[in-house]
Amino acid sequence: KITGPVYLRTGLRLIGASIKYTILDASTITGPVLTEQQDRYGSGYRENGTRDCVIANFKIIGNRADPTNNLFYSQYGFHRNVIERIWFHSAGNDAINIDANTNNYGGYYNTIRNCIFGDPSDFSTVTVDTPLIKGNGIYAYGSTNENTVCDNIFWRIRKDAVHLIGSATWSIQRWTIERNGIEGAGCGEASVARYGVYCGPYSLSVTIRANYIEGNGFFAPYLGAGICIDSGSCNFSIRDNLFASNPYAIWIKFCGGYVS
Repeated sequence: KITGPVYLRTGLRLIGASIKYTILDASTITGPVLTEQQDRYGSGYRENGTRDCVIANFKIIGNRADPTNNLFYSQYGFHRNVIERIWFHSAGNDAINIDANTNNYGGYYNTIRNCIFGDPSDFSTVTVDTPLIKGNGIYAYGSTNENTVCDNIFWRIRKDAVHLIGSATWSIQRWTIERNGIEGAGCGEASVARYGVYCGPYSLSVTIRANYIEGNGFFAPYLGAGICIDSGSCNFSIRDNLFASNPYAIWIKFCGGYVS
């Protein structure tokens, strides 16, 4: 039972027995669950971010009633970490939120793999309250580069399964999104269009390949797509994906350069 935030630090290994037998129940707290503590050892030490960590092998249940409830939230630097075999079961906001823009910290050379977002065994009738994750599966903002998202399952996320967006100060570059199952993004969303993978403004050089992308952005009247390119930047590679029953497979809203 988690009654408050769990603060991460450089070099931490937070490893459970398995996603079945190690469960972090954070269903009653507000705000982020796994996060960072600014100036942990005093302002002169600047031990702020999450670096060189391994986070693996457990299930985490968040507070769906709290719109500030991110299961993992980084805002002071997210570098060279591995997040694997985590079941991000439910959240009031995003499962993973990497904010590298607000405090001008980056996020480089991270891997997110073999994780579950949502509950693939849930086949309940789709309503506004159906999604267990009320925000995005993975949300990254600002200078987060050279990151890999692979071999994960995204199931019925309320917003986007993967949402990448940069800023005029810090672009977001060189993400690889591959071999994921992305189904039902935008589930229950009745306000805006949603997408399996969204590459927003100031994103560039993103590779999206060999994913299974089904049934994303279907909640009327705002229809989305499996993949959306909405960036003034360039160099997107989209190949070897299998699309099934999306309103649009690929929606290129705006692109300032090459899409292959």
